[in-house]
Amino acid sequence: MEIGIIGLPGSGKTTLLNALAQTGAFGAHRPPNLGVVKVPDARLRSLVDTVRPERVVQAEVTFVDIPGQSPEMGRSEGFKGEYLLAVSQVDELLLVLRAFTTPLLPDPNPEDDLSAMELEMTFADLSIVDRRLQRLADMMKSAKTEERVSIERESSLLRRMKAALEEGTPIRSMELSEAERRSISGFTFLTTKPLIIVLNVDDNGISEMGQMSERWTESHRGRIAGCIALPVRLEEELSDLAADEAIAFRESMNLSANTTGDLIQLAERAAGMITFYTAGPSEVRAWQVEADTPAPRVAGKKIHSDLERGFIRAETIRLADFLDAGSFVEARKRGTLRQEGKEYRIQDGDLVTFLFN
Repeated sequence: MEIGIIGLPGSGKTTLLNALAQTGAFGAHRPPNLGVVKVPDARLRSLVDTVRPERVVQAEVTFVDIPGQSPEMGRSEGFKGEYLLAVSQVDELLLVLRAFTTPLLPDPNPEDDLSAMELEMTFADLSIVDRRLQRLADMMKSAKTEERVSIERESSLLRRMKAALEEGTPIRSMELSEAERRSISGFTFLTTKPLIIVLNVDDNGISEMGQMSERWTESHRGRIAGCIALPVRLEEELSDLAADEAIAFRESMNLSANTTGDLIQLAERAAGMITFYTAGPSEVRAWQVEADTPAPRVAGKKIHSDLERGFIRAETIRLADFLDAGSFVEARKRGTLRQEGKEYRIQDGDLVTFLFN
């Protein structure tokens, strides 16, 4: 999963990437800075303690600090050029909003900054809708009778989307059928992507982070997938400390033990991702996959394509049941190890062994 970090200049995007991935990035006008972050996972640690494998593989998330904003960013010009291309290619958007004061910039107004960035994304999507509607109108002139039905159906959907966007409603908030969502999946609409807000606070805002996160999440429900307040500069500094020093400092500042981990987990939930596990004496691994995915497709997409073609069944157990049993042998005795067929959809927290021909 790739998560794009966006925001107005001076919001702290690159600092957040450094805090998450310790990339050492320093410039906002260079090629996109990438950071691959291993997902903190207490369930995986428990599984490792039980199985004691030779190798452990954590799930990973890639963060992309998207640079190259134009001077018009935030002035209703719409995302353009390479910046638009970079934003359209990620799976999810992480919007950093400045909630700290600095002598170099005016007093922060994160609500206005959110509205400005939403407007930029809306203009970009409206541009795509208008071009497609014009294309469909041209196609209709020479379309055969059976083609006209399909063209009119798509045109009707795009007109609904245009009306919603002009009213300030992102496409993700529209009531669309599953078929309609599939029909627009090939377009690079920005307002279909899950959007998470990071309120970048300074030391003075640490005591109010929890209330800020809850208030923003509730007041912007439907527009965003969630919000988390973080002292981004402090998190960057803590990422450079030894683990025991960072823990002691967090305790002295009344900071959560794993604020960046909380952010990663929020991003996973917003993207509709779940985690399942595979385990054996040689390796224990955590895997990410889209929720509601059939077992054969999971096996082929995540492990090897041969597993999907020759899929027989999946031996599946809830991770909590396996940890309670302590081994696959004991789980079989207890009857908690299930045999699932091709229609089974992998669930969050499943421990799976795929059997294939």
